Amino acid sequence: MENDRIDFADVLKRHMEEQEKLCWVEDDCIVFPLPGGTYDIGINRCSTASAILELCVLLGDKTWITKEHLLRFIFLATQQNKIGLFGLSVDSK
Repeated sequence: MENDRIDFADVLKRHMEEQEKLCWVEDDCIVFPLPGGTYDIGINRCSTASAILELCVLLGDKTWITKEHLLRFIFLATQQNKIGLFGLSVDSK
């Protein structure tokens, strides 16, 4: 039965690697990969919770966006601008 054990650290690592493929921070932008290039949103455009919400509405109209993209975007935008949402910590790391 020991071979049937789940390595949660490995599962978490793989999940985080998949999340990092959805979008990432580069040169003060949140970058979404697209087949023909990238879609970049400046971190400075995400300086408040309401700005992030407005950008989520804008992103929601994109044909390539998924719920996972939006969740990752919210995570990165709030982390980079140290915005606490729903009682979450504003620590950057």
